[in-house]
Amino acid sequence: MGCFVALIRVLVADDHELVRCGLVRMLADIQGVDVVGEACSGEDVQAFCRTTPVDIVLMDIRMPGMGGVRSHSSFGGQLS
Repeated sequence: MGCFVALIRVLVADDHELVRCGLVRMLADIQGVDVVGEACSGEDVQAFCRTTPVDIVLMDIRMPGMGGVRSHSSFGGQLS
């Protein structure tokens, strides 16, 4: 019988490219995790999540423009 591994779809959001790259590389080594995208602002996170299914967002709370806390709060339960 085959083994089924459910993929967890992850979006990585940080305004520092080096941090994003490091997180993406670490997550790439974890079986069952699929990094579906990267974002550098809260606005980018919102736009991405409206068009692409995401299970988890790893997001910096302090980013230029709309930071992580404000971005998360503005969804207002719209994500499932």
